[in-house]
Amino acid sequence: MGHLKTVRVHRHGEDVDFQYKVSVNADGLFTTTLPADIASRLVDAGIELEENRNKVKGFVWAQTLERLREKIKEILDEYLSRELTESIMVIRYAIETACSYCVDVDSTIVPNGCFLSDYTPGEGCEWSGGSITQDPIHRHAYGILVYAVPQQKETFKYKSGKIRIEYGPVELGWGLNAEKPHLSRLNSFNHMTPPTQNSKVQDITYTEDVARFFADLVTSICAMNEQIQDKLSPEHITRIAESGQKLIPDQTSNRENADTKEV
Repeated sequence: MGHLKTVRVHRHGEDVDFQYKVSVNADGLFTTTLPADIASRLVDAGIELEENRNKVKGFVWAQTLERLREKIKEILDEYLSRELTESIMVIRYAIETACSYCVDVDSTIVPNGCFLSDYTPGEGCEWSGGSITQDPIHRHAYGILVYAVPQQKETFKYKSGKIRIEYGPVELGWGLNAEKPHLSRLNSFNHMTPPTQNSKVQDITYTEDVARFFADLVTSICAMNEQIQDKLSPEHITRIAESGQKLIPDQTSNRENADTKEV
């Protein structure tokens, strides 16, 4: 592959100024690979680029030198046409549960309807489970995992009509605790990541009520941890069991009197 020439690209007032080397390969095709910093900017902005033989993004080829320059211009035009059309605050969340059990005809939770002597298999035995699929062969821990993080959701549109959505951190200024206390509390929880690699992360538009919901949910998990973390030894569990108490006390003392609303 022979080096043919070096071309400079300068778009005045648009922060684009770089050079690329044009080569001609054995098939007579004109090729180049855009500078790494330019290719990185384009990829970060959602522009799709081809890769060269070394898997480096920014490879461009054409049958003529003029067409090669046109293709690079088209790439830059698409990049520079990027327009912010919407910017809203959302809460990105994933709530996952892991469990497997039966529910009988009276809506009673039955650990395993097929193996209880007082339960007739097939009569109303409805298997149920959590959002995480349990492997039927191997045993897995039961539980609930929660991810909830405030983020700024930005929607960009390009001249081609392509829409790209990006998420970024919420800019928290002074006085937020008083103005948006629930958002501030939720945003203060540390080390939050989606439960699993394949977690279904969803968006919900931020309001203080929604932030309070998630902040309370995460707080309840922390409170549960506080209740049980020092009581997990065999000795502690034996004492709790013999006393007739529960490892995890009921969260609501008047639960039997609480009104139930279907949302």
